[in-house]
Amino acid sequence: MDFSTLFGEGADRYAAARPLYPEALFEYIATQSPRRVAAWDCGTGNGQAAIGLAGYFERVEATDISAEQIARAFAHPRVRCGVQPAETPGPLRLTQALLSNLRLSKLRPRVAVPTSRMGSLSSAQSDSLAYRVSKAVANKVVQGLATDLVSDGIAMAAIHPGWVRTDMGGSAADIDATTSVRGIAAVLDGLSLGTTGRFVDHGGNELPW
Repeated sequence: MDFSTLFGEGADRYAAARPLYPEALFEYIATQSPRRVAAWDCGTGNGQAAIGLAGYFERVEATDISAEQIARAFAHPRVRCGVQPAETPGPLRLTQALLSNLRLSKLRPRVAVPTSRMGSLSSAQSDSLAYRVSKAVANKVVQGLATDLVSDGIAMAAIHPGWVRTDMGGSAADIDATTSVRGIAAVLDGLSLGTTGRFVDHGGNELPW
């Protein structure tokens, strides 16, 4: 299966339906980067998160595996969009790129990777299989990096944001976006070397790998 075409066919609908993120999310991210020079939105889709980040950073690199998604990305003078390999190697490449900065950090360096419980290998469900596979691989990247980076004092976690009530998640979803974001922020605040390498939801509850 070609992951680069997974979201391409519905790019127009994706751009119309995917909601913007709460401002609280970007405010929190900005507090974790005192210089606010640059940010990278990996798996940007149409750039909804990139636009939010642009309000706090001098420049934003927004990448996605789908050329169709990037072609419909929202324009912003501080955002540069481009087609790059899939989100699966994204957490690995981003962590490697920022490793020297993370090692210098005096703010309890932490790396959180947004993922999904749909990537859990404990589930034998086969719907949205390509999506499940991509999240399972991302989870494994977190698990491996968490082991390698303990000696550098860097903590990592894979975080499932929950089933969120949005235009895409639907009205029957479990939680609203504000609850999800606040929960993720709390998980990050509590992340340490003692809890590194965990796969948790927005409430900090352990999930099976």
